[in-house]
Amino acid sequence: MKRIAIVFIAALGLLLMGAESYAQNPNALRYKGGKYLKGYDEVVDRSQFKEYFTIDEYLTVNSALKQRRAGMWTLVAGGVAIGAGLGVYLPGELKRDKIFFDNGASVPTDDPEWKKANAYFGGGIACMATGAVLLMVGSPLFCIGNARLKWAAKNYNSRNNYAVLSFNQGIDGVGLKLSF
Repeated sequence: MKRIAIVFIAALGLLLMGAESYAQNPNALRYKGGKYLKGYDEVVDRSQFKEYFTIDEYLTVNSALKQRRAGMWTLVAGGVAIGAGLGVYLPGELKRDKIFFDNGASVPTDDPEWKKANAYFGGGIACMATGAVLLMVGSPLFCIGNARLKWAAKNYNSRNNYAVLSFNQGIDGVGLKLSF
């Protein structure tokens, strides 16, 4: 039973990682983790891109790298804005609750502390809303940039007839797929 569980966990891990092995040529190009890799994890420098890609692909790769970078920094900015918004919102909300319950569950509209707590509350909400918008904008930018970069590597490999053996999930289940 332990062996079956270990085999199942290993197969699931390979499936989730999208493991690929390059069957015919170890010089096949692949895109992983923000870098192009050739062979067995040899990083391809940006100055070498012209050796691998046609002019159109080279321009696509450069614009996709910019798009991916913009998406990544937009996601980071969105996360920071949400964190800052929570940092401003929570103390304002706690102060509002304290003032509200100290006044016998009534709203003291003329109290300067109440107005200050409302300002913190509103500023935090605005900051979190801005962060949410940044996350919604950054996610597609980042994902589409990654997809375009992977497409360029796949196009290079298909142009040079490099076969790729992939462990994928299909309609009928899990299996190996040979692409060339």
